[in-house]
Amino acid sequence: MGQAMGISATTVSCALRNHPNISPATIQALKQVALEMEYRPNLMSRNFANKQTQTIGVIIPHLQSTFFSSMLGGIQKVASKNGFKVTICLSNEDYQTELENV
Repeated sequence: MGQAMGISATTVSCALRNHPNISPATIQALKQVALEMEYRPNLMSRNFANKQTQTIGVIIPHLQSTFFSSMLGGIQKVASKNGFKVTICLSNEDYQTELENV
C-alpha cells in the first residue's frame, strides 16, 4: 500500500493508527486506499513488532469442575475488557503436558 503512494511502511503503519506525527491529509488518504484495497491488519506481525502478544495463557487440569469453568469465565471477561485474548490449555493433570503447554 505504501509503495503505491510512495511512502514507507512505517508511515503507513503510523497513519493507520492515527499517530500524531502524520498529517491528517496523509491519514485520510491512506485510510481511503486501505478501504479500497480491503486491507486488514496482520495482528501477528503487529504483536511481533511490539514484542507483545496481548495474550494470556491459562493451563487447567480439566474442564469437569465448575470451579475451573467459572474461573475461565472471569479471566475471559477481565482480559477482554483490557484488550487481551485468552488461550486455554488442558493438562489432564499430567506434568509433561503442562510443560509442553507452557
